[in-house]
Amino acid sequence: LEPENPILHYDRGSLLYMKGAMGTALAELEEACRLAPHVPRFDQRLYGACKSANRFQRCLEIAEAEVTARPEAWDGYFLRGQARLMLQDFDGAKADFEKISTYRLGAKMSQTLDRLLETVATFQKAWAEETQAQKRDSARGDLPRAEIQTAKGRIVVELLEDDAPEATAWFVQLAEAKTFDGQGYLGMRDTDVRPDGPETKRRHWRGSLSLFPPGPQGGGPQFVLTPSALPEYDGRCSVFGRVLEGMEFAEALRPGEPLK
Repeated sequence: LEPENPILHYDRGSLLYMKGAMGTALAELEEACRLAPHVPRFDQRLYGACKSANRFQRCLEIAEAEVTARPEAWDGYFLRGQARLMLQDFDGAKADFEKISTYRLGAKMSQTLDRLLETVATFQKAWAEETQAQKRDSARGDLPRAEIQTAKGRIVVELLEDDAPEATAWFVQLAEAKTFDGQGYLGMRDTDVRPDGPETKRRHWRGSLSLFPPGPQGGGPQFVLTPSALPEYDGRCSVFGRVLEGMEFAEALRPGEPLK
């Protein structure tokens, strides 16, 4: 009844978000933010919804707008630091978190900030190792590639057959047999994953292609494209590829969407 009322769009978006209707929730929250730019609670709710939907680039845009609108407040720097961390801009994340440390903060927030800075330092060290591994991949120059067609767009992945020959062979065999065609995308599981004896020490970064063991309902192994660094899966599932093109489409994939 009041299409120009941002509060109604915000309330509707918040309810839809809590119900798990992410697509329509995001549309309502985007409209609320358009009608009332830079309202902190609107921005933060939209940011949270985008984060839940793995839309990390959009999270960064929201945070950048918040920093520009309220450069004197630490909230925008906190959101931007988180977004940069998820997008693997570790230097940028560190700069934002260190800036927040210059503000007068409560004990709980200070502890959160200390943990985030520790996380950034851990990721920076691990990323240096991954960068060297990617340089070795590039120097070889002949690693196999696969194209994953989705309703969102085309994703090109490089397969790490030197690091994970068995997982790569499994994926290639099923892809050539068109076993994946029409199947619903697995998506990240919320349940625990038992170790499958991974054959590679490559870590789970944004855009990693990882082999997961069979789910609770049985069936064969499945693969996922990780939307951000997921150290909790390192040593438990085999990373056998990484996205070269179309990460924005991989990020937009939802469980159950058909692949080809």
